Amino acid sequence: MVNIPMLEDVPLHGFLKERYGVTIALDIDRNGPCLAEYIFHYKGKFSRLMYVTIGTGVGVGLVVEGVICRICNDSIGELGHVTLEPGGHLCVCGNTGCVETIVSKDGIRRIAERLGLASSILKADETGLLSPGDIYEEALKGNEAALQVFKEFGRYLGAALVTYANTFSPDIIVVGGGLAGASEFFLKTADEFLNKHWFERKAKRIPVKKTRFGAHAGIIGAASLVIGNG
Repeated sequence: MVNIPMLEDVPLHGFLKERYGVTIALDIDRNGPCLAEYIFHYKGKFSRLMYVTIGTGVGVGLVVEGVICRICNDSIGELGHVTLEPGGHLCVCGNTGCVETIVSKDGIRRIAERLGLASSILKADETGLLSPGDIYEEALKGNEAALQVFKEFGRYLGAALVTYANTFSPDIIVVGGGLAGASEFFLKTADEFLNKHWFERKAKRIPVKKTRFGAHAGIIGAASLVIGNG
């Protein structure tokens, strides 16, 4: 749990079972929303659905014919920690240049700073750092600098999706998480980059869609895990 180190080795299952006296099932957060998207929106339309959540970090889940794919660490692996920029920014995992160092809430600020556009977006939060919310608000106003930052963010996301697609060949990719709220400014770029560069692009187009669950994706995902195991 690199993003929540205080929960490392904490026996949550036992604590919750003792506290509430009910059957407890724990799973990785990305698996629930991934299954929910399949069950409620894409069942019967696609066989392989990939869910990519972007916010503090990046998590990726895959459902194949209604079943969560569990290859490594109860999912398809830690794809947020695939190297996207060799020698890039230090990641919380100890590596450098991981996907989530650039495709994340901190990553979008780094893109603005790298492009020299932070000052053009004007606002800064209480830490003196530009926040994703600031960039989003300016993009809504048509600020060209903010729009350029989101476009570059979309290119990086698209590059990550190329690797994911080349590995797992999903039929559709759904993007969720905190930054999905601003997807109107980067998802088209990511979609175009993916479908221009992934290996099977001549035979198959992979649509990239925003989650329809918004802030409720987590709780609906948790319910979907119960449905899926029922």
